[in-house]
Amino acid sequence: MAVAGGCSFPATRARTESNGRRPACRRGSHAPSEFGLGRACGRVRWHRRRVRCRLSVAETWRLIIEPQPRRASVNMAMDEALAESVASGCALPTLRLYRWSPAAVSIGRFQSVADLDLERLDVRGLDWVRRLSGGRALLHGNELTYALLLPLAHPVAQLGILDSYRALAGSLRAALAALGVNADPLKARARRMAAASAACLEQVSSWELAVAGRKLVGSAQCRRHGYVLQHGSLPLDGDPAALAEVLCLDTGGRERLRDNLRATATTLAHEMDMPGVEGELPDWQPLARAFACGFGNHAQVDWAEDGSQPAELEAAARLARVRYAAGAWLNLR
Repeated sequence: MAVAGGCSFPATRARTESNGRRPACRRGSHAPSEFGLGRACGRVRWHRRRVRCRLSVAETWRLIIEPQPRRASVNMAMDEALAESVASGCALPTLRLYRWSPAAVSIGRFQSVADLDLERLDVRGLDWVRRLSGGRALLHGNELTYALLLPLAHPVAQLGILDSYRALAGSLRAALAALGVNADPLKARARRMAAASAACLEQVSSWELAVAGRKLVGSAQCRRHGYVLQHGSLPLDGDPAALAEVLCLDTGGRERLRDNLRATATTLAHEMDMPGVEGELPDWQPLARAFACGFGNHAQVDWAEDGSQPAELEAAARLARVRYAAGAWLNLR
């Protein structure tokens, strides 16, 4: 897959000197942009000011494209560790793109574990985890998952929940366009579903992205401890109705959910060519880079491929063990 022009993915760590250290920042040495980015003493400093509901200024963010898929508990732990690092000012705003192995179901932070049929999950060899973000259940098979991490002082975070979804929707739409898919933002009033549904793809939330009314990207946010974490799921291929097989439903409810999901959700492979024709998906790295390129071009973000810091990896290993694989968190509700 050809990546759209104008993207720069530096091979070396951004802002480093020959000795491997980051250069010192002097107060005022980086003029604040329209979006309010300044730097002081190695920490990110945001100036609060009124902005449009759209990313529209050159910034530098960190891009992490995970080369290998990870377990569900490790993925969620990594997102939280990176978010804490961003909140503390030790890392730039971050976009992380990743995959899952084995395939897993994630449920929203406030969702009941009773929505899952744990025996069916076990029989199918599927993992499961509770996300830090809200929303409903998702089956993560062959997909691109994104985690966007912003400090609460960032102007997009200060727009509020709905307006921040709106601000980011344009860049996510551009990311899909870079993959050859023309998607449009949904509005919740455009289609009503049962509020009690356990499946994310059956729910309609404003500013999520759809193709011809069929949901392609589901997103959910979390705001805590000085950061905003937005999760998003882009199914690459597969059957959108597969989630119905592992939810706790009677026979009639399972069949109804299968029908609803096939009618209201879609995948990237289905949309890459003419409607109804499955496209041939590119390899992971070109696909992820094209997604990041489209996002960054629209948002006017320059990507620094700094990778995860050792302290972040250590924190993620601890969180995976004590939170995301622990019964107290998994059975929170």
